[in-house]
Amino acid sequence: MALSSEKRCLEYLGGRFCGKEAIFKAVPNAALTWKRVSILSQPSGRPQIVIDGKVVKDVEVSISHEDDYVIATAIQFNKTC
Repeated sequence: MALSSEKRCLEYLGGRFCGKEAIFKAVPNAALTWKRVSILSQPSGRPQIVIDGKVVKDVEVSISHEDDYVIATAIQFNKTC
């Protein structure tokens, strides 16, 4: 992904930071660290969560930005439902 300007780069990094924070709140795992969790972009632009190099299928994250604000929401799906 080409980050064409400093503003776009800051939006991208802010979104990823906010997304990781949302993931930590949605996934109750005390062993998670900032370095173990990555948020990558699928070809469609949709965020994809990777923990320890493995794609996580039961957690979704949504990231949005508007001007100087970023919001992210993460949801962990219960496999027993």
